[in-house]
Amino acid sequence: MDIYSAHRNVHFANIDRVSLSTVNRVLNKHQLRMKWVYCVPVERNSDRVKEQQYQYVQEEEEEEEEEEEEEEEEEDTEEEEDEDKEEQDKEEEVEEEEEEEDKEEEEEEDKEEEVEEEEEEDKEEKGEEP
Repeated sequence: MDIYSAHRNVHFANIDRVSLSTVNRVLNKHQLRMKWVYCVPVERNSDRVKEQQYQYVQEEEEEEEEEEEEEEEEEDTEEEEDEDKEEQDKEEEVEEEEEEEDKEEEEEEDKEEEVEEEEEEDKEEKGEEP
């Protein structure tokens, strides 16, 4: 009995009148699972087996491609979200800096006004005294 691995979990056994227990024994020897094993006589059904093998492998590849696409989409959305967060953070920093600058300017203006008022008061006091 020969066992051929077609794909990860797919194995084809070429047998002629072998019991299922024998198949299991051989599979265990090769550390294979019984889940996806097609047991067919070699000469009679080889075309059908090849067709089944092709269909199953094709389905597996399609599933893998879909999974990869989903993963890529998730990564893309995560990257976009990260970029958006970074942009928002930068904008917030710029706004905070502008607010600080505005506050500083207002404080300077207030100080200038106070100085001017004091000077005017000093002039008035000096003007009244003489």
